[in-house]
Amino acid sequence: MKKLVVLFAVLALTAPMFAQSVTLTVTDEGSGVARVDYNATAAGAIVAGYGFTVSLDHGFISAISNFQEGVNTASVKGYGIYPGSVDIDTSGAEPVVNDWGTPIDMTNVPGTGIGTTTMHIAMGTLYEAGNEPALTGTLFKFTVDCDGYAGNIAVTIAGDEVRAGSTGGVVLINGTNIPISTTGGTISCTPPCPPGITPAQCVIWNNWGQPANWWGDCWLCGDVTPDCAVTFSDVLQVFTYRTQNNGGGDVTMDGAVTFSDVLQVFSLRNAGGCAKVGAGCTPCTPLP
Repeated sequence: MKKLVVLFAVLALTAPMFAQSVTLTVTDEGSGVARVDYNATAAGAIVAGYGFTVSLDHGFISAISNFQEGVNTASVKGYGIYPGSVDIDTSGAEPVVNDWGTPIDMTNVPGTGIGTTTMHIAMGTLYEAGNEPALTGTLFKFTVDCDGYAGNIAVTIAGDEVRAGSTGGVVLINGTNIPISTTGGTISCTPPCPPGITPAQCVIWNNWGQPANWWGDCWLCGDVTPDCAVTFSDVLQVFTYRTQNNGGGDVTMDGAVTFSDVLQVFSLRNAGGCAKVGAGCTPCTPLP
C-alpha cells in the first residue's frame, strides 16, 4: 500500500500543462440517472487521477454508484482509488485498506455531497504493468432527485484546483495537469402528471407543489373536494383554497386561484359534472 502514498503525492503536487485534454461526458440514462464517461485518447500520457466538481442548477444529488473499487486487475482497468474518502489502517507494519470509499471528497467542503446540488470528485488509479487504466470508460453514475422540478436540469463539470493541483482537473502519471474539455450535460425531469392535463398544465401543477386533488377521477369536471360529485361544496372549497393561495382550487389550471375558478366549477357542473358509482367515479370527458 506504499504506492497509495506516492499516488496522493502526485495528485497534490502537479504542474499545469494544457497541450492535451480529457473529454468527460454526461449521459442521461433516464429515471434521474446520469453516467459520467471519460475519453483520454488525447491526454498524451496515462491519466493518474481526476479532481473536479459536478453541480446541478435544480434538484439534488441523491446517490452515486457504478464506480470501481480498488486496484486495477486484468479485467477491471479504471479509477478505483479515492484519496478523499479511503479508510486506511496504518497501525500495523503495512497499511491496510479498510474501505476504498467513494469518488465524493467531502474534505473541507461542508454542505456538499449527497443531498445537495454539488459534489467534489477525487479519483485515482493503481495498477501493475499491463493493467494500466483504459483510455475510455465510465467513471461513475449518479442519481438526481428532481425535487418537484419539471424540465431539464443542467449539469456542470469543472476542474477542482484543490483536488487536482490545477483548475484543469486531470492529473497525468508524470505529475502534470491537463484540462477537462467538456462542461457537462442535462438530465430530464419529467415527473408523472395527473391524467388528462397538458404539459403546460403539468408545469403549473408542479409549481403549485403538486396538489393531490388534481389526481381525482373527476378533477377535469370540477370536482375540487374530491368526492366524485360536482356540487356547491366544490364552489366553497375553491373560496377556501383562494384564501390559502392553494393550487387545489386552480380549476382553470392557469396558475392562479381567482373567481374564474368558481365560475368554471359552475360551468362544468351545468355541463354534466361527474357521476358517482358506488365508492368510485365514472371519469369524465374533458370539455374543449
